[in-house]
Amino acid sequence: MAFGRHGIKSMLKQPIKLLARFGSLLIFSLTGIAVLITWAYSWGDHQQQYIATATILIISAALAFTHFLLFSNRPLKRRLYMSIAALLVVGAICGLFRIAEVSGDLVPRLAFRWQSPHEESLPSIESTETSAETSLAGDGEGLPVTGTASADYPQFLGPNRDAVIPKVSIDWDWENHPPEEIWRRKVGPAWSSFAVSGYRAVTQEQRGSLELVVCYRLDTGHIIWSHSDSVRFENVLGGIGPRATPTISGGRVYTMGATGILNCLELADGREIWSVEVLKGSSCPNQEWGKSSSPLLAGELVVVTGGGGKCPGLLAYDRKNGEETWRSAPSELGYSSPALATISGTPQILLLNYNTVTANDPSNGGVLWSHPWPGGNPKVTQPVPVSEDRILVSSGYGVGAELFEVQRDERGAFTTNSIWKNRNLKSKFANIVIHEENAYGLDDGIMVCINLQTGKRRWKGGRYGHGQLLLAGNILLVMAESGEMALVRPDPGGLRELSRVRMIEGKSWNHPALAPPYLLVRNAREAACYKLQSGGG
Repeated sequence: MAFGRHGIKSMLKQPIKLLARFGSLLIFSLTGIAVLITWAYSWGDHQQQYIATATILIISAALAFTHFLLFSNRPLKRRLYMSIAALLVVGAICGLFRIAEVSGDLVPRLAFRWQSPHEESLPSIESTETSAETSLAGDGEGLPVTGTASADYPQFLGPNRDAVIPKVSIDWDWENHPPEEIWRRKVGPAWSSFAVSGYRAVTQEQRGSLELVVCYRLDTGHIIWSHSDSVRFENVLGGIGPRATPTISGGRVYTMGATGILNCLELADGREIWSVEVLKGSSCPNQEWGKSSSPLLAGELVVVTGGGGKCPGLLAYDRKNGEETWRSAPSELGYSSPALATISGTPQILLLNYNTVTANDPSNGGVLWSHPWPGGNPKVTQPVPVSEDRILVSSGYGVGAELFEVQRDERGAFTTNSIWKNRNLKSKFANIVIHEENAYGLDDGIMVCINLQTGKRRWKGGRYGHGQLLLAGNILLVMAESGEMALVRPDPGGLRELSRVRMIEGKSWNHPALAPPYLLVRNAREAACYKLQSGGG
């Protein structure tokens, strides 16, 4: 019996010795192989590949630590001291650094914990307005509500909410005639864009505990007025502050804050006309990443999305007094904005939800049709009508794109039918633009051109990150995630980048606003306005 125990011990000693000697090499080798396999082929979703890589590295580090502590040949006391030191180093790193933000591919950017957030270094609007340096007080006095400072850009994605400005007269030779910067200033964090009417450019910001609607003078950058609500939305991955872009019409500004406050303000001076807490009024929770959908004006109504969970997909309020007019059936919302379109001869409100694309009757909110669009991650990109009865939809996180047809039978009932569906265009944030018979978008941060009729990819090239697109005449303005603006000629034959100019610093997810001759860009840290030279378009 003793011999048996001795034999078993002898048999166990050998693999333990091998583990002690070669365990580290085995762990590091398997880690390298796992990372190589992770990136050996495209998952169609870079975000998941980065998450998988981080998971592999964390598990490998834990295994290496355990191996060193339990199986290393070093003396026990030394192993304990070195393990404690390693844990102290990890604790110190966690104590010194925080995740300040993440890229569109979920790659974190670290900052020291004692570094104040950018917004805390900004002066309050009140103190800024009275400063001698900027001389902002009263800058809007006597300034007409409408004017000829620019062509208007009154809402999210431009006049028709499709990221297209069909006719422009701009000189796109930026090599010889670059954009002229006319002002630049620090702003509070937000993913809102600018809405422009005459001399006024309105956006949203977060400054401390205040969520702000701020009106800047277009040609100087001076603050004309601001409106504040004492709310704050913050998310480690999604960032700080409001997400939606204001909508301007009839001398009024309509805004949706990140916590669901719908404001109607005077464009002239920011005076509040009415305000509604949409989520509280509908007894709905907020969405995980905050309220991101911009208000839509439909006749005498302002239409906004509902809350998280199974709450009304859309709610409509009277533009004059903010009274609720109708609410649609419950739906699990995405993060796109409602948009008006005429499909199969019928006016309707298009909306991308979590698992469907829907169309609602603008008069009463009734669902006209619903088309399945499954996928397990947030949906952001706007559905794009490409003809009187066809709609293109695309989402990131490996989902892809689909062109489907909407038909109406003799009884007036709507049905949908898929034309094609593939993963050639996976648009996470950037909206898709249509030029002639092709669609252009950012497929996981890389520009692609696809044939609308077949869905086949014509080409793929140019790394812009998770930025934004705007089609002005026959030029694509590509706002890269890095803060650079690229001019691209839409050409089915291949990528034709004409020039590239850095416009702002830092991660840029906000959509640019083109109110010729002015081009407004911003991110969560700064905003800038450029004047473009007139030309042939």
